[in-house]
Amino acid sequence: KMMKIKIRVPMYFAEITVLIGEYKEMILVAPNPARPHMADTYMARTLHNFDGKKNHVVIHSRSAAISVIAHEAVHAASFIFDQIGAKADFNNDEHVAYLVQYICQKVEDKLFK
Repeated sequence: KMMKIKIRVPMYFAEITVLIGEYKEMILVAPNPARPHMADTYMARTLHNFDGKKNHVVIHSRSAAISVIAHEAVHAASFIFDQIGAKADFNNDEHVAYLVQYICQKVEDKLFK
């Protein structure tokens, strides 16, 4: 059964939904008509502005491995910061690191409770 984790990030007016489970379950919640060929070939993906909601990001992962979630969390953070006009570079990326850590911590809290 697919696990669904909702993460609210009020500071950035964002919402992140993490779905952990198989593609056949996830496709009912977050269709991917542009890339139907991905069904058997991907481990995880990130969608932004899901359901037309600004700053709503969906992370879908077939794996509950935090390494995979962290990878997708970087994409999610990029989408969110792009929406609010925040830029990151080597000298200014702490906000990205904190958001990725926050997402991973919320997922870990749900997985290991």
